[in-house]
Amino acid sequence: MQDGRPTDTDWLREARPDVAAAMDPVFRIDNADWSATIERVVIDPALHVFLTAARIHRDLRVEPIAAGTEPFVAAQITIDGQADIQFKGGTTACASRHEAVLFRAPAAQAVYVLERDTRFVSAGYTFLIDRAAALLGGDVPDALAPLLDPSTDRAHFLLIPIAKTMRHLAASLFAPGLNGPLRRLIMEGAAYHLFGQQVAALSRRPAAERSPPRLSRRERDAVVEARRRLLADMRQPPTVGELTLAVGLSRKRLNEGFRLEFGGTAFEILRRERLEHARIVLEQGGVTLKQAAFRVGYNHATNFINAFRGQYGMPPRQYLKAPRRRR
Repeated sequence: MQDGRPTDTDWLREARPDVAAAMDPVFRIDNADWSATIERVVIDPALHVFLTAARIHRDLRVEPIAAGTEPFVAAQITIDGQADIQFKGGTTACASRHEAVLFRAPAAQAVYVLERDTRFVSAGYTFLIDRAAALLGGDVPDALAPLLDPSTDRAHFLLIPIAKTMRHLAASLFAPGLNGPLRRLIMEGAAYHLFGQQVAALSRRPAAERSPPRLSRRERDAVVEARRRLLADMRQPPTVGELTLAVGLSRKRLNEGFRLEFGGTAFEILRRERLEHARIVLEQGGVTLKQAAFRVGYNHATNFINAFRGQYGMPPRQYLKAPRRRR
């Protein structure tokens, strides 16, 4: 044991790499990690529409590679399944069938975390912030203002309940049999309609987000048990769906409980523990930095170094040389 944590690092011998998904007109992949089609439709330079249909075979972290560098506001409307969207700085938004995510991520720094043995279908759009601001004129809801601030260098996101009309509009973007100018015309109308519905929803609610209610004793015990199960075998951890069935909490309440008790969603806690085990094995000298990165799910050492720095305050090599590093 170390700091109350198990020091068994054998699970590091089996690993799953991260995936970088280039936002080409059509991105297709079919391998042991996932089977997916992601389509980017350029309506005009300021408006792009995205369609994603994927089956996830393993727990997966997918980093979209943006097609441009100009700042944009993006929407993610989930039709089936769920994904956690992790932003630089440690914030996470849950894109589910119940809540759309409207976000701004400078330099497109966002990673999608997907559960194994699930299906994920979503539609979304990106507006350059100048276009989005022009559409609203001077009538920008307070909650939306940080997403349209051209000077910001921080990620911001908003969760918006998905009404039936919003879900139907998102699903209509997948309509088969349309192509060429007619398809782009229909997509353009749907994207504007979706943006209008989301802005209207923001205008009707208070700017301050309401904190989740406290956990009952039973819920707290269930969350603690869920964490124990999650970390029992980090080589093959249970999915959030399996955890909800095991402890009798809804998916939303389970993640709320994790945030309240442990400071992050189930996926964030798993990620922290995997990085902790990587730290231990690096200190023990059992693997190289690149091997440790790969074995805890990072295909690129740079991403692993950034995650390690975010958790421990310095990159791995500096951490290992520090005379007062945590024991």
